[in-house]
Amino acid sequence: MKTKNITWLVCLCSAFCLTLSCDDFLEEEALDTLTSENFPQTLGDAEALANQVYRMAGGHFASFRYPDIVLYPTEFATTRQAGAGNVRAQLDDYRVNNSNSHIARSWQEAYQVIRQANVAIGAINQIDENDPNIDSFKSIEAEVKVLRAYVYYDLLIIFGEVPLILDRLQSLEDAENPTSPISDIYESVIRDLLEAEPVLPHATEDIGRVTRGAARALLGNVYLQRSMDPAGVAQSDDLDNAITWLRRVVNAEGGGKTYSLEPDFNNLFGLENVNSSKYSDEIIFQFWRDINQCCRNAYYSNSNARDTPFGAAWGNTVAEVPFYLSFDTADERFAVTFFDTINHPTRGTIIYDYQRPWADSYQHDGPAFQKWIDPNHDRTASNNNVFVIRYAEVLLNLSEALTRREGAPTAEALDLLNQVRNRSKLPNLDPVPGSLADMEVALFNEYRWETAFEANGLTDAHRFFPIFKERVEANSRYEQPPVPDGVQEDSGRRNDAAPDVPITLTIDMLRMPIPLTELDANPAIDGGN
Repeated sequence: MKTKNITWLVCLCSAFCLTLSCDDFLEEEALDTLTSENFPQTLGDAEALANQVYRMAGGHFASFRYPDIVLYPTEFATTRQAGAGNVRAQLDDYRVNNSNSHIARSWQEAYQVIRQANVAIGAINQIDENDPNIDSFKSIEAEVKVLRAYVYYDLLIIFGEVPLILDRLQSLEDAENPTSPISDIYESVIRDLLEAEPVLPHATEDIGRVTRGAARALLGNVYLQRSMDPAGVAQSDDLDNAITWLRRVVNAEGGGKTYSLEPDFNNLFGLENVNSSKYSDEIIFQFWRDINQCCRNAYYSNSNARDTPFGAAWGNTVAEVPFYLSFDTADERFAVTFFDTINHPTRGTIIYDYQRPWADSYQHDGPAFQKWIDPNHDRTASNNNVFVIRYAEVLLNLSEALTRREGAPTAEALDLLNQVRNRSKLPNLDPVPGSLADMEVALFNEYRWETAFEANGLTDAHRFFPIFKERVEANSRYEQPPVPDGVQEDSGRRNDAAPDVPITLTIDMLRMPIPLTELDANPAIDGGN
């Protein structure tokens, strides 16, 4: 245990010379060694510290492991390629144990970001308040606080109670921390965001840097999430606060950046031009990726179908058939979300057929996801940025918050939801939801259709658990059409569109166990060794 903690402490005391992205702010070099005497002394030093946090956070959220954790436990994604003991199959079946290597690695990556953020915040706090560049130093600190807040928010969604570490570790004993209540973690996340918001710029030339709009959107999302968290930690003013912060984004309050829905949903995911998505006015918060310079989006390796013409693919994630069939085929999101038609250079056009999966030459029982596919690369990675929050999600969040506060859909809430539908060439909701229950179903559907494969499955599941539970359990009982007698099944096909065993879901299954590696290393956690 002591050896592990020493390793963590050493990691905190170094900043490495790393190129982060093709954007200028991610190409700056960090200093080799951080001590209280030599760092930071200039704005460049502070920026180097912050850039290291960006690099680590971007790598974490673009890791191929991360979507495994936040995507498989949803009503729409599955994997069956390696049997029930496989780490992904555990997630898909809601039978995750604390030895699961993917949750262990994701936990480790998250705390590496947090520890580096604490180093940066602690160092900047040593700057003299009379320094002529103090405002710039504080702006950099605000960026890092938002990154730390978002990582903690993500951890509390996935794990629930986790260690809350907000200071730079100075000794081995500092590395041993008990878990904190979910309510305390929410408070810390909100405090970081509230402190950062007024200091941040409304816009920046460096795509991928945190802005005031990102802090506002996240505040609205966090307050809404807390209001419905299954841990029962809601505060009486959560919905009012969610509405306040989401309105500030929508109204571009105080000279804020004006965000808007991308007119063509296809452009959002760069299926024709990857860079078009990175510069869209719909993207409020994102992590920059550029495979040619430094860093990749590894979602691609999971979502890229095994039949792909773009090179080797893992093909670990396909949609469950009921989710695929839930889309209106006139919905532009349908064609963008699913990779169900593949133009292969040697095998011709391969079309997924859910009615005849045994004979369609498509190597999966369910359709693969097309979001994050980069047709310009023949590797198992892409140039697509990782989206944290889009303007469409802000509109749906505001619609939901208004509906929940009033106990029924309001005209404004319906308009906000319909804006998202209309962008995808769908008409207004018809019939119009007349009750809270009806509107919850409509909202849940729009969230899933709009943000599928964007790492929102668990947050939506927490807020809409009864609907989520019904969908998961029904989908897990879906039966593929049988192979007709006398017909030879395609030998290359994977039976991967439904779990092997029907699922019965309980609310406690929505949060993962603390990894065994952490229990072994940190005896301050209950159950540790």
